Amino acid sequence: MRFCFKLCVFTLTGTLSLFISLVTREYLVASYLRYRSLNNPAAQRINAMENYQNEDYPELPPSVSDTECPPHPLSNLPRPPILATDDDILPSNNNHHHAKGAIVYLLEFIDRPLKENHREMMKFNKSLWHLWENFSQDYPHYPVYLFHEPAFTKKYRDRYSKTWPPELKIHYHEIEFRNIPSSFSNGASLENLGLNPTNRRAFPGYNNMIRFFWKDIMDLDIIVQLDYFWRLDHDSVLQSRVGVDVFHYMMKRQLKYGYRTVTTDVRHVTNGMLAFFDQYRRDPQHQSVTNGTSCAVMSQRNCLEIPETQQERNEYFPLMYYNNFEMVHVPTWRSKQMRHLTDMVDGTDMIYWNRWGDAPLRYYSINMMLDVQKEVMEWCHIRYFHHKQFEPLCNLESISYHHNPISIS
Repeated sequence: MRFCFKLCVFTLTGTLSLFISLVTREYLVASYLRYRSLNNPAAQRINAMENYQNEDYPELPPSVSDTECPPHPLSNLPRPPILATDDDILPSNNNHHHAKGAIVYLLEFIDRPLKENHREMMKFNKSLWHLWENFSQDYPHYPVYLFHEPAFTKKYRDRYSKTWPPELKIHYHEIEFRNIPSSFSNGASLENLGLNPTNRRAFPGYNNMIRFFWKDIMDLDIIVQLDYFWRLDHDSVLQSRVGVDVFHYMMKRQLKYGYRTVTTDVRHVTNGMLAFFDQYRRDPQHQSVTNGTSCAVMSQRNCLEIPETQQERNEYFPLMYYNNFEMVHVPTWRSKQMRHLTDMVDGTDMIYWNRWGDAPLRYYSINMMLDVQKEVMEWCHIRYFHHKQFEPLCNLESISYHHNPISIS
């Protein structure tokens, strides 16, 4: 009996000791991982972005009333029809003034197994045919600028171009991305630098793509000559007839940006971004592109929401123009005010350290720099697919030669 009692005590003591050891180990591991997550180079850069007090800046001006705010960008409510005149709709071979425009793609053909490249080229082939059927055959004046890396050699250009719409005016432009920023020069592994798993997965190729559309494209000679470029991704699919010369339409109305839809980005690739934009707009020296208005005034006019505290920002999903479909007014993006903001973002290197995307960057810069209700266009009548389906939220209607508008399908 005494032996059984001692055995039970010994067993319980051993079990308790093992439990305490496991709990202690888990606590130490969690503490170590938390220490690493807060003290690696990436985390230090994020903390530096967040380390500002908005009390150090002037208060934001009063926001406009709810009735004056633009419609909430995530709303799926029907939009008013897009009204177009004959001048907007006529094919570009008619004698009306052309905008200097081009459709641009960045091809995903890189140094990797040909099977993987071929899979993406089949998506691109589909995108080109839908572009031709739903826009370019009506408006053949506008060329397609195809940006590609050196891996897409003449051999592959000749091979794949045979499968594309022969009437498309395709111009090839080879680009080589810059090296990663000098802030990465210490040679540590990406994991030890603290890059999040999403960022590490395609580093630095995806980051280079972001920087290309955020900054580098605006300095290319063939882009500088344009009024507008219309960006589509290699797997973007126009699924309905556009029915209007979008470049001419935007130029005639002095529109600065066009998009198809707004959605949200994930938080872990936008760490510090909202803090950056909140700090930027609060600085009274920073001016918008529109009529000398400050970024603070313009952001309030657009009812731009940026949470004020770090905790609130950490729980907020940033908005973004889903800019695999976007129309950019080149002179606006080359203006002094927009270039200052673009350079400030680029100078943080956060496109590489945290994988800040050009889509949310575009959203917050536009809502601080442009009058969204007057200068930004939602092309809501187009049925569109990119990773998911986007159904039309409005109609395109002709207001010429008819007493009543007619829908253009």
